[in-house]
Amino acid sequence: EVWLELHIPHDVKGQKVYKFPEIWRVQSRKTRFWLDVVSALPVAYVLIYWLQSDTTWVPFCFIIKWFNALWNLPSHFNDAMEKMRVDPIKGRIFRAAFIFVMTAHIMACVFFVVARTQGDEATQYITTIPNLVSGGKVLYPYTHAFDWAIKTMTGLSRGNGIPLTDVQHCLLLSTVTTGIILYALMITTISDALTTPSLEARHRDHLQMVNDTM
Repeated sequence: EVWLELHIPHDVKGQKVYKFPEIWRVQSRKTRFWLDVVSALPVAYVLIYWLQSDTTWVPFCFIIKWFNALWNLPSHFNDAMEKMRVDPIKGRIFRAAFIFVMTAHIMACVFFVVARTQGDEATQYITTIPNLVSGGKVLYPYTHAFDWAIKTMTGLSRGNGIPLTDVQHCLLLSTVTTGIILYALMITTISDALTTPSLEARHRDHLQMVNDTM
C-alpha cells in the first residue's frame, strides 16, 4: 500500500516544501531583490527631505519609485508563496491582503502630494489637527493618512468633512473606487476559498486514488 503522511513537507506532486530560511537564501541571491531594497533607502530619505521643504520635483520621483515597487513586490511575494507550497487559494487571499495594504500606502503617499501642493489646509477634511504635514514629523502625519486611506477604502469613514478643491475630490473618488475594486477582489477570492477544496483535501484524495490504483 502506497502511503505518504500528510505532515511530511511535500506537496501533491511530491516536491519539497521550502522552509523560510531556504526561501531567504534563494531570495537573497537575486540581484533584483537587493536592488529593490537598496533603492528604497534613498527614496525614504528623499521623502523626508521633501516633507520638510517645498521642492517640486521630488514627488514625481517618489511616485515613480513606489509604483515601480508596487509592480515588483508582488513578484517577490508570489515567488515566496510558490516556494513555500502554500495552498493557491490561501496564497491568493494573502496576495489580495498584501495588495490592499500596499494600495492604502500609495493612497496615503498621494495624500502627502496633495497636501504639499495645495497647502496644509488640504488636510482638514481628513483630520482637524492643524499643521499636520508641515509640522516636521513624518510618522505622525503618515499614520493619520494611512488610517484615512484604510477607512475610506473600506467604507468606514470619509474623513471629517467634504474636500474643498477638485484635486481633493479626485483623491477621495479614486480612493473610494480603488476600495470598491479591492472589495470585489477580496469577495471573489474568499468565495473561491470556500468552494475550492484545500490542498490537504486534494492531497488526501490523490493518495486515496493512488492506493485504489495499487
